[in-house]
Amino acid sequence: MLPLEFDYLVDIIKKIPSISNKQAQKITKYLIDQNIENLEKNSALIFDYLKKIKKCTLCSYYTNDKLCNICLSSDRDKQLLIIENVDQIFQYEKWKIYHGKYYLFPQLFNEKLVQKQVAFDWSFFFDYLNQFKEIIIGISPNQQGILTTNYLLNEINKNVPHIKVSQLSIGIPFGASIDYIDQLTMSYAIKNRKDIK
Repeated sequence: MLPLEFDYLVDIIKKIPSISNKQAQKITKYLIDQNIENLEKNSALIFDYLKKIKKCTLCSYYTNDKLCNICLSSDRDKQLLIIENVDQIFQYEKWKIYHGKYYLFPQLFNEKLVQKQVAFDWSFFFDYLNQFKEIIIGISPNQQGILTTNYLLNEINKNVPHIKVSQLSIGIPFGASIDYIDQLTMSYAIKNRKDIK
């Protein structure tokens, strides 16, 4: 029978998103098999690095200061992509398909949140939007995402009507067969069709 501490370690490691129980057990075994002195040294380094890394106050990308290099850059396009999590910044930067700035919207809406409104500094948000020529809403097209996108579109058009607003195209994914597309995706594909002539 394994010591209780083994299970405790597995439970702690499982809290990392996407780590399964089996993976957590492997990591725990790896840690146990390490030289304790090296482990202590590496643990101290990890804590030291974690203390130095902060989240950018605008886009939540990782930085050592209040704002990240992306938000501070004057070379970026005058576009602002509104995102829902920091992983999306990693993807866009890795793919090099977008060269504007990002804004992490703090929380997706549901029916109750829309009625109450999220605790959010709207005046700062609209002032910030004025720095850009185009706002792109890049929130996932699920139920909460669609509700949030529609609410944002309405608020932006009301408060900064002079700025172009767009959203990521929604529809049939590349390489998919139309036979297997669900009704919601197909309706967005029809709605977001584009002219080819």
